Amino acid sequence: MSEFESWQITPAVAARLDNLGWTPASVDGIDALVPIVRGTSVVSVLPPVPATAAPIAAAILSGLSSRGGRVLVLTTPALVGEWGATMAAITAGTPWRIEAARGPARAGRRIKADEVDVVIAAPETALTLLTRSALAPDAVTTIVLAWPEDWDAEEAVTVLLQDLPKDAQRVVITARPEQAGALVERYARRALLFGAPSADPAVGSPALPALRESARTLATSWPGRAAAVAELIDATDPSDATIWTVDTRDHELLRIALGGGAEGVRIVMRGAPLSGVVICYDPPARADLPAFASTDDLTILVPPGTEGHVARIVTRRRPVQAATSAAALLTRDAALRSEITRELAGGTLDAPLYALGPLFERHEAQAIAAAVFALWRRAVAPAAPSANAAGASASTPVGGIAATKIWVGVGKKDEATVGDLVAVMVKELGVDRTLIGRIELRDTFALVEVPEADAERIAARLTGLTIRRRKLVARVDRGPGESRGGSGAPRGGPRGGGSGGFRAPRADRR
Repeated sequence: MSEFESWQITPAVAARLDNLGWTPASVDGIDALVPIVRGTSVVSVLPPVPATAAPIAAAILSGLSSRGGRVLVLTTPALVGEWGATMAAITAGTPWRIEAARGPARAGRRIKADEVDVVIAAPETALTLLTRSALAPDAVTTIVLAWPEDWDAEEAVTVLLQDLPKDAQRVVITARPEQAGALVERYARRALLFGAPSADPAVGSPALPALRESARTLATSWPGRAAAVAELIDATDPSDATIWTVDTRDHELLRIALGGGAEGVRIVMRGAPLSGVVICYDPPARADLPAFASTDDLTILVPPGTEGHVARIVTRRRPVQAATSAAALLTRDAALRSEITRELAGGTLDAPLYALGPLFERHEAQAIAAAVFALWRRAVAPAAPSANAAGASASTPVGGIAATKIWVGVGKKDEATVGDLVAVMVKELGVDRTLIGRIELRDTFALVEVPEADAERIAARLTGLTIRRRKLVARVDRGPGESRGGSGAPRGGPRGGGSGGFRAPRADRR
């Protein structure tokens, strides 16, 4: 009998946790398991590494076996695949059916055919499944919000959670509970908190370990970690090396990747003794840092979605330099490199990392950086004037399609929100959520980016609908040159100080 059965984990899933090397003593916030099994809403503090949430997932599945329904895991696009691998590891040999939805097509077909018990998706993908009637709201009994502080999907989350059952269990997994507080208050009120250090000395919670002073970091994709470790060991040729992992799920994959180069290399999971050069296959939690105190040579793999976490636990990070064609160009564009360095040092990069996350799974980080750099160079370069520049209206791409803005006569003074506008367009007009661009909410009106070809139709259909008890008037925005007088002019008048028309492409906005 597995020790996890004492925590109400079903025998089949408990056996899988045992096979992965987990014990109750190795689970951070283990007291959360029983409330999760019983259907209680919970907030669990864990680093943004899906493998660390395997016991939480086991508790969710154990509760699902008694309550029925479907689990919806919402996470960043970069973590969808890794969540799928984690779920697959703890459900192997069980009847649970998992779908890591990187897009709506296959997932929608499987859900409609009732072939899925657990859906893992980014909020935008889940919203698309909902609007296409593939994901039935009433069937969802547990909603997992995995590291929502790293999302850049407020509009999609607002619309999505408005339609999902209010009494569905909420399990929030966060690395920064202070930043996820507003979302927890709105969508998981009275949830029990586990794993966060207490600020009250009377509670007697242990102090947080000191930060790591210095470590090397190696950016890689989630599926490419084993190959990255093998290449690193081949390049550095250590006589003694330890590969540290959260659990044993990928140990065999690492052995295969190392091939004949495994001599002098140990593969261990958390809690085991460490020696020689240490490579963290999974980014460690802050609570794990004391285990590396005696390690002088530490390299941490940094897959997409973990960049901020690693920056918070390591004071000085030294990126491992891969031998690439970019090395010959290091002396070029010094001014632009300095600007990038300043952005890395002081910028908040959660939203850009969220947007680029899916690309890190398919392309090398250096290639993505080079492509973004090229787009940036084109965006900041002065454009040559065209013959019809004076009368032309600019356009912003939405989903790769030329777009324009529509003016909607409702704003902040009407207590309207961005979510209200998205909800009306998606539910009432049937507009695909992915085709709605930037929404600028002003005091008395809003500007909404939509595909240029559909702008007139959308504006006409919006006119007459209601948001917050206000009847809408909408039209295609023509910029400050358009006359706003006349009896038919929408309220709000000219937008003082606004540029009208459109902003530059998103590539040059920070």
